Amino acid sequence: MVQKDLTKRAKGNYKGQLEDFKNNINETAVAIDEALNQVNEAVEQVTAASGQISSSSQSLAEGATEQAAGLEETSSSLEEMASMTKQNADNAQQANTLSGESQKAAGDGNEAMGRMNNAVNDIQKSSDETAKIIKVIDEIAFQTNLLALNAAVEAARAGRGRQGLCSCS
Repeated sequence: MVQKDLTKRAKGNYKGQLEDFKNNINETAVAIDEALNQVNEAVEQVTAASGQISSSSQSLAEGATEQAAGLEETSSSLEEMASMTKQNADNAQQANTLSGESQKAAGDGNEAMGRMNNAVNDIQKSSDETAKIIKVIDEIAFQTNLLALNAAVEAARAGRGRQGLCSCS
């Protein structure tokens, strides 16, 4: 488990507290493994969401470019219409209609950009939460390592203590 292989389990037949300690270590390894699997799933979901946002951003950028081109065309048309206004009142009305549609499209684009900003903020919050979970898992792993080290030290002490009591000749 110290080598980050959470499939390993403490084995052996022990009695009393050592058996309890072995079982606790094994249960901790299972819990950490499950937590890491959950974190991995969350990371995969965040990655998928990031891809979708990236794709949406590209589409939005393409739409904004098309809208800008459309606005340039509309502006050019408005200049022509202004010079022709004296000659054709109907053409001026059509230009106003086109201008209104362009403004609505620009407003829709701004709304979509606002939604995208909110989505990016939500992803950032999710990423921060994932980082907190990973930090907690790292802390648990560190404490588990300390417990294992303490257990090994206590086991070694217990082994030495039994040798001193043995009257083997």
